[in-house]
Amino acid sequence: MANLTSVGGVERKIRRTEGFRVRILRPPDTSRRRDVRSDKQKMPPYHYTNAADGEWTVRKWKESRFHPTYPGFDVDVLERSGSVAGGLTRLVTVRATYEGGRG
Repeated sequence: MANLTSVGGVERKIRRTEGFRVRILRPPDTSRRRDVRSDKQKMPPYHYTNAADGEWTVRKWKESRFHPTYPGFDVDVLERSGSVAGGLTRLVTVRATYEGGRG
């Protein structure tokens, strides 16, 4: 498979494309949900170039974009404060936490 990248590279591309930070995690069926090391290699790149619709929920983004691209991994969508956004939170709401600040 060509053009593989690191977990950190995927997280950065999602931040630039989607307008929010994420934390890629080990699958939920393992004994502990833990961060995957950011230097882990051989991840497919995040191939989307436009942000998902702001009316999408976090859950829909995960099911439509993240999980099909990264099967076997889970992801937390993070608000600017570092809090994990709930599954029913709209992406426009998550993105709004980043407005006017650094993050």
